[in-house]
Amino acid sequence: MASVKNTSFGNPPLLEKVGAVASIILYLPLFLGWTLINSPFHRTNKHKTWTRIIGDRLSYFLTTRFNMKQLQWALGDTLEVYKNYMEGQKLPLVTDELAENSRLLWIGERRTDRVILYFHGGAFLFPVPFFVLSFWKFVQSELEAKGKKTGFALLQYSLVPTATFPTQLKQAVLAVQHLISMGVEPQNI
Repeated sequence: MASVKNTSFGNPPLLEKVGAVASIILYLPLFLGWTLINSPFHRTNKHKTWTRIIGDRLSYFLTTRFNMKQLQWALGDTLEVYKNYMEGQKLPLVTDELAENSRLLWIGERRTDRVILYFHGGAFLFPVPFFVLSFWKFVQSELEAKGKKTGFALLQYSLVPTATFPTQLKQAVLAVQHLISMGVEPQNI
């Protein structure tokens, strides 16, 4: 049985939501504008593209000004990110419901010959970042171009505060067991 609590994932009080939106609308453009003006003068930015510089500073801005619930509210959950990505790419949603309130989310078709099982980072607090799905779709396409068709499955695990550790570890074990029960050889995961 999962150690799942009835708590509010990503549901900050109204005042914190207003503060987050105001910070993004009023302060973020100034922050990023100053970053662009200032970036050529920092040696750490010498070999970075402007999109990388903006991405780094945006991450810094969000993680230093928002609390956990505000970030969760702004980022959504992994299933929401997955659905938005798949709909944007006009790909079918392919999911496997697992026990313990978790799912495998597939990019492309389910495969049993070779599978990348991806556990996203985020300290059990945050969903998969949207750009990660694009990266793994690219990797999958590159492997296919080399004649190595590979399935890609992302584990949607429970996030804090709705579940505590070791729930996520149990969900990871369930994902591996599920793939093996589908016929995937352990050495091909």
